[in-house]
Formats: sequence, C-alpha cells, structure tokens
Amino acid sequence: MLSATDRAVAAELTGMGGYQFGGQIETSEGDLELNDAAAFLAEIEFPLKFKTGTSLMLMWGVQPTNLQFDASPRKVDITVHYWHGGLLYNLRTDNPALVPFTQVGLGATQLNPSDGESVTKFSFAWGAGLKYALNPKVSLRFQGELYATMLTSDAWVGVGTGGASVGLGGNALLQGALMAGVTIKLGGKKGKEPAPPPASEPAPAQPAPAQQPPPQEPPAQQPPTEQPPATQPPATEPPATEPPATQTTGTPPSR
Repeated sequence: MLSATDRAVAAELTGMGGYQFGGQIETSEGDLELNDAAAFLAEIEFPLKFKTGTSLMLMWGVQPTNLQFDASPRKVDITVHYWHGGLLYNLRTDNPALVPFTQVGLGATQLNPSDGESVTKFSFAWGAGLKYALNPKVSLRFQGELYATMLTSDAWVGVGTGGASVGLGGNALLQGALMAGVTIKLGGKKGKEPAPPPASEPAPAQPAPAQQPPPQEPPAQQPPTEQPPATQPPATEPPATEPPATQTTGTPPSR
C-alpha cells in the first residue's frame, strides 16, 4: 500500500492520441458506418479533497473520419466530437509509480458532417487505463474507452449537384478507442495524503534473553603455609658479678 507522502493537491492535464473504431448505425434504409481513424483526446482532472483517489474529470475527444452509406459508394467527411464530464477513480497498488484507474463520463456527442447540419445527441462513456509515473510531475498514460451515443431512428445520405449531405439516426452509435499519452501535474499547494491502515503483521519474535556469565566459583582454599618458628633471641645472662677481691691486710707485727 502507499505510505503517507507529501503531494501536490493540484489538477492533472492529459493529452493523448490513438485509434478510434466502430460506429455502425442500422437504419431502415441500410447501414451507415463511420470508418476507423485516428483520434485525439484532452482531459483535465481535479482531485476531490473529501474522497482520496477520486477526481472530477472533464474530457474532450475528436475523430476526423468519413461516413459511408452501404447503398452508395460516396463517402462524406465527418468529424465526431465527444464532450463529457464525470469521475475518475485511482486504484492503489504496492507500487506507487504504477496507478490503474477507471472513469465514467456523461455528456454529448456532436456529429459534424462537412455537408449538412451537425447533430448533437446525449452520450456516455466508460474507460479504464494505467498511469506510470516518470517523476512527481509527469506520467505516461494508457487508456481504453467505450462510447455510446443515443440516436433517433432514421438516417439518410443525399448526393446532388451541390455536394453530399447526411442525416444521422439509429438506435445507438457505439465506438471504442485505444489511447496513449502524457499526464502532467499542475502546481498546487502542498498537502498530506493520509496513509491507509497498515496491514496486520505477525507479532515480532521476542529477543532471546542475554546469556548470563556462569557464576564464578570461589577460589580453592590453599592449605596454610607453615611459618618457620620464630627465632628467639638468645637469652642474655647478666655476667656474674664477682665479689671484689678482698685484700688481706697484714697483721702488723707485734712489737
């Protein structure tokens, strides 16, 4: 899914070219047929703020071709115009650069022959396609379109000295178109595109508890080392005190 990103809330302008085919009209006098030919389309979109991914769309398509009545070899140049307004819805994908879309439009078809009066009838269209973003401002666009124009129940082709003229009718005029072109984002003020709710994810695995270092064993008790016996200082005996020598005094000789 697309994440929340800043984007320019602005209009988108598209120009495309391609090939438009179909357009057979059944009448009581025969069939009228629009020949397949190149076609061109211009479209402008305005994003709706209250509906994410949805835009208001205005479209104009044109196909210069010719109209042929099956009972006559003569062809009449005619230009088919489509004028529609409607809604375009962008789908979400896992790739933000790749955006599929679908659209529906209501409006009018103008059939404008080179000779004769133009005819304008109610019409509607349905289309689908793909946008591929080259950068934030420019995208490639590929689109298929189906047009249905409501007509009356009569038709005729006349050829005279002044040229050819045509009147158009029938029940419905159906045409298809395959287009390719470029979409350009016009400037606008910055906005914030809300992000869709995140997809549910499995609960993250709980991290394994950190391994505790093994407890340290107390060091083995060493046997007490024998201390050498304390050396006692030799007892000092006091020197023997010799009594002083007594001198014998001689006895005086008797007189």
